[in-house]
Amino acid sequence: MLDVSIQAKQSGLIALAAQAIKEAIKEIPRPPGSETTPIDVALITFDRTVHFYNLSVTLPLFSSVCPLHSLSLPFLFSLY
Repeated sequence: MLDVSIQAKQSGLIALAAQAIKEAIKEIPRPPGSETTPIDVALITFDRTVHFYNLSVTLPLFSSVCPLHSLSLPFLFSLY
């Protein structure tokens, strides 16, 4: 879960977190000879709303959920 508020952007937190996420994803183990990994990664960001990203499909999906008091997962099958 990543804070993407204006304050987080101004402080450089988003850029720092994005770089750390990229590096961590590169380190996920893969079976020998495979370009894919059996590990799924989900991404959730927030500011005044919560944003869910489904990266498992050819065209990534994005969903923004507001109000926060009625938060539920927006994708039918999985978050990733």
